[in-house]
Amino acid sequence: MPYNSAKKGNKKTVVYSGDSNVLIRKNGTIAWRNNNPGNMKCNQGSFAKRHGAIGCDGTFAIFPDTETGRKAQVALLKIQKYQEKSIREVIKAYSPDGNETNYIKYVTSNTGLSGDSKLSEMKPQEFSNLIHVMRKFEDSRAGTEVVMPASKNAPGEDAPNRTLRRVGDTVYRIENGRSKGSFICNGKKK
Repeated sequence: MPYNSAKKGNKKTVVYSGDSNVLIRKNGTIAWRNNNPGNMKCNQGSFAKRHGAIGCDGTFAIFPDTETGRKAQVALLKIQKYQEKSIREVIKAYSPDGNETNYIKYVTSNTGLSGDSKLSEMKPQEFSNLIHVMRKFEDSRAGTEVVMPASKNAPGEDAPNRTLRRVGDTVYRIENGRSKGSFICNGKKK
């Protein structure tokens, strides 16, 4: 489903909007909720947007699908800023959250590469393996998702009387003040 915008909902929820559907992802990891397997931050701002980001959850970019998120991560790590760095330096720049030591250990032990290996000197298979192992560390465990049909409006017509309202785990689709259906965020129709 092509989604063209996304925003953070309440707590661990992201709401994607498209022409024909609304997708609600709840729980799971940030990487999964945001279709961002590399957990690319929004402070990469225009870079993330130029590479397909359709929203931001306040910290991390939100992509329309996992493949777009994967391609953005590869593109980011191929820019000169990262190519000139070693694995250790890349991880410190990429993930400055205090967990760098574990991250570096995980990457080096699972790739067989030294923390001093420069990205620019890696063979294509080594670079590909590095990306794969970084994604595993970033963790993309799934939560629950619900897809709801979007309302149809006349071409060019806004939908000011349409909204999604979330109460606890239940998401209500409201049109013109009336409920048009609801879902519990565990995938079951209510």
